[in-house]
Amino acid sequence: MNISSIAARIVLPSFAVYSATKAYVTHLSVSLRAELGAKGVRVSVIEPGIVSTELMDHVDNPGAKGWLAGAKQQMDFLEPEDVAEAIAFTVSAPTRMNVQTLTLMPTGQAS
Repeated sequence: MNISSIAARIVLPSFAVYSATKAYVTHLSVSLRAELGAKGVRVSVIEPGIVSTELMDHVDNPGAKGWLAGAKQQMDFLEPEDVAEAIAFTVSAPTRMNVQTLTLMPTGQAS
């Protein structure tokens, strides 16, 4: 089980390095699933949209900080429990089924 981000798939100004690292996690996960599936190993990646975590406290780029503050006023972010529920769903699937990629988005987040 790997946790990536919707940032792996969309362009977010001021988040280039973050997005690149998440794209790596997503691509690695999909590749590992393809390589290990025949051996019965399931590999999944969850790509959440904005989640209310301490990550926002570590953002120091003014553009990114401003964007996050504005987004928080416009929508309800996902909660860590939402991601935990998605993980529980994914790992509890029958062993014949591999949830390759699961994207979770706040209802109010456009992309």
